[in-house]
Amino acid sequence: MFHIRVLIFRSIRDLTTNMSANKNNLKRQMKSTISAGGKQPKLTGEKGKESGWLLKEVAELRRAAQGCEFNKKRLRYLSDTQKVKQSSQGVLYWMSRDQRIQDNWALIYSQQLALAEKLPLHICFCLVPKFLDATYRQYAFMLKGLQEVVKECKSLDIEFHLLSGEPVHNLPAFVKSWNIGAVVTDFNPLRISLQWIDTVKKHLPSDIPFIQVDAHNVVPCWEASTKLEYGARTIRGKITKHLQEFLTDMPLVDTHPYCASRAAKIIDWEEVLSSLEVDHNVCEVEWAQPGTTGGMFMLESFIDQRLHIFATHRNNPNSDAVSHLSPWIHAASAAFRRKDAWLSAHVLGKEDSGVDCISRRSLVYRYISE
Repeated sequence: MFHIRVLIFRSIRDLTTNMSANKNNLKRQMKSTISAGGKQPKLTGEKGKESGWLLKEVAELRRAAQGCEFNKKRLRYLSDTQKVKQSSQGVLYWMSRDQRIQDNWALIYSQQLALAEKLPLHICFCLVPKFLDATYRQYAFMLKGLQEVVKECKSLDIEFHLLSGEPVHNLPAFVKSWNIGAVVTDFNPLRISLQWIDTVKKHLPSDIPFIQVDAHNVVPCWEASTKLEYGARTIRGKITKHLQEFLTDMPLVDTHPYCASRAAKIIDWEEVLSSLEVDHNVCEVEWAQPGTTGGMFMLESFIDQRLHIFATHRNNPNSDAVSHLSPWIHAASAAFRRKDAWLSAHVLGKEDSGVDCISRRSLVYRYISE
């Protein structure tokens, strides 16, 4: 996200003056890690910075970005209908890949659409009891992150609905039951997700617009390239030429002024976890706190402690130089990848820069898989 990218860029400037001190801290962390049997060390912020500084500064920057215009190139209509159904009672965001409230272009657009039509805003998530080879560890991390989403929805007067089962069996019925006037969803290139989109589209009423927003990528996938890409060399230029247009501030998802006529069903999370048809032998990890807040704290520790040595030590298993952000990136509970795009555009040519290094890997190479 744009705000995090700016803060990282500022932090790197400060880090260069404290390189030797951070290296000594890294050595002490490595020793404590070995003595603790390989467990993740407790992460503490850089000296002079209060823990939680990233969350506070990002919140301020989001508020400052209120009123930012939404670029319509981020969306595409999956239905022939493009106007919100008249006499409807809400706009629905079908949350799937991007499981967060803030810095989510799909939800930002959903709220703007609901505000324009003076309608309540709903979010739903379709939970299937089994997904590919995911185990209890992945499901528990995702569901506990969704619990944080639910709490934030309550504070914003947005109704969150957890639907059990395949989307095609639940979503169209939900749309009819709640008299939804428009459905917005995020983008996922996986085959099973594309099948979900296709089947739901066929079963939605023809007078309801079905809109897809790429909330995962800096440059929308359909704008970056129209064909299958096979290498970083061929797609790098296509991405960078669009960065100026799409690297914009992301406004705050604020309290919604139009409330639904009825409340969403209360979710029994213990029952949901026990109903999963997955391998329960793979337990949760202690070092990764689920949800956006946990991801932001991990990102903060990466900026303060490890980013300056990422380029040179990332492949050394004896150095704690990596970001540890994979769980949150996988669950998309925080939009970390946007920081890399902005930094790659501002630190070009610095081959030894940790920022440039991580930007290339998480921006350019990632688009090939999209």
